[in-house]
Amino acid sequence: MNTTIKSNNKDTKASETFNAACHQTKDLGPESGKEATPPTDTSNSPAPPTSFTLITKLDFSDFFQESARLGKGGYGEVVLVKPVAGKHHVKNPTLFSRPNNSLMQWSPNECHDNVYTNAYGVMALNTMQMKPRDIFWNIRDVDFSLSVPYHPNLIHIYEMFISFKDSHLQINIVMECVLQSLKSYLPDSESKTHLSPKDLKSVLRQLLQAIDHIHKSGFVHRDIKADNILLTPISDYFSAEFGSTSPDLISMEDKYALKLADYGVSKRTTEAPPADPYLVGTRPYMAPEILLLDSDHGAPVDIWSFCCVVYELITGSKLFANCWGSKDMVKHMVKKLGTPYDMRQKQAPLGHVPAFGYWHKAKRLMRTSGIKIRKQIYVVSLKPMFKDCYLCGHEDFEPLLDVLRASLRWNPAERATAEHLLNMPYFTS
Repeated sequence: MNTTIKSNNKDTKASETFNAACHQTKDLGPESGKEATPPTDTSNSPAPPTSFTLITKLDFSDFFQESARLGKGGYGEVVLVKPVAGKHHVKNPTLFSRPNNSLMQWSPNECHDNVYTNAYGVMALNTMQMKPRDIFWNIRDVDFSLSVPYHPNLIHIYEMFISFKDSHLQINIVMECVLQSLKSYLPDSESKTHLSPKDLKSVLRQLLQAIDHIHKSGFVHRDIKADNILLTPISDYFSAEFGSTSPDLISMEDKYALKLADYGVSKRTTEAPPADPYLVGTRPYMAPEILLLDSDHGAPVDIWSFCCVVYELITGSKLFANCWGSKDMVKHMVKKLGTPYDMRQKQAPLGHVPAFGYWHKAKRLMRTSGIKIRKQIYVVSLKPMFKDCYLCGHEDFEPLLDVLRASLRWNPAERATAEHLLNMPYFTS
């Protein structure tokens, strides 16, 4: 398959360097147990989409003007940009083509979505340094964006291109801009502010819709956390004239529009387990199978992270504190949720049915990781964990606990799917 590469000047070095980058082998993965952007198993990766034209630009400043820096991480930074006047516009379908069945595809009434940022003509630009031997199509952000179909609860991607800075290749992903994360809406004990029960249900429903779509598209997000969940008031996102473009998913009755962002550590569900497991994600939201370096993990890790977000939204604190290391984190989980296996190989005492179930594989994984649990801990109810939350006594409290009972399970195989959770009474009543 031939991939079209366009260069915006006469310097052929850009295309030559890019072609070299696309046809070499990717670097080996990180050391065991290190938190990092995981390597991609190229054996399962698809060929580049035939409808996507990759543009090589020597300097993105020729096309976008930087307005402000929104954030910086270990693997790149996000800046606020405006397109330079007179250049091709990524939101004009007559000037710019984007592949269907991807996060880049044109959405209905796209120019009328995200009305607040559209009014100022701003977009978000995520830039990441690319190693000389990286294969563009197999970089996780790129693979996810070109493979997962558009969904109103996922950040919309407008363009991806390669640029050069200080003799280094850079990946640039242009996307819609949503300025506030879920952290801005967490309960505050001093100001006593929090999402109303109705708005909480709306936010959790939209988050599960995003997770469900990702899983049904054959991917796992692996870094669901408050920082990666973006909210904007519905009146700032949809215009009163055109309304919601997907009323069955986001209604004008919702107070906020939710977007799940950051696909840099996502993986395909068909991806072969790595021979040398490593930590991936953000520690307080990591599922036990990731902390215990179980290489054969999948969609249930996102359901675990969802539960951590639910707890944070209704209590204002993290379900699992960010301990010094993964071993301490697992021990902290055991104290809160109980021992995930029966240490005495006997039936639990009468009335001691573990609230979070058993996961007997954990015994072997803990032994391999050097984690010693010295006594059996039984936890028979999750209710005490929420004794001080603002939702206590509300009619939604018990139905929401049922959602958590179905999903906050030690055994990944016992965690409910996102589709199942969306059909539970908490969301349907």
